[in-house]
Amino acid sequence: PDYVNTDLKNEEQIVVGSWRMVDYEDSRSMSPEELAETMRNVEDLKQRVLLTFNSDRSFVRSGFTPQPQKGYWEYDSEKKKIYLTPENVNQREEINIMNLSETDMTFIVTEVIQNPEGITETVTTKLSFRKQ
Repeated sequence: PDYVNTDLKNEEQIVVGSWRMVDYEDSRSMSPEELAETMRNVEDLKQRVLLTFNSDRSFVRSGFTPQPQKGYWEYDSEKKKIYLTPENVNQREEINIMNLSETDMTFIVTEVIQNPEGITETVTTKLSFRKQ
């Protein structure tokens, strides 16, 4: 579908802008050492991570990967989800929006990971952003 030329609805207007990561929590069970390392990484991410949603429905995600990721976004106000389709990636990401206001946005991302012991666990990550 061609989302690019569709007018933005009210809630989509709120999404448009640059969002700086201000908080991160996840549900992994961690040792105190792992937790300390994660917290150091989070402080680092807060300096780097910026999501920019443009009114033409393109996005740029900086700070998670060495090169910024670009692609297209869409917002489903019924389901409270943002879908991201990064360029050169044949997979649409689904992000649950817990909170969306003019100034704050909170995401919930659920992924299944394999821990070092080879055990599969479902990890829920909560990311909080503030509009710049």
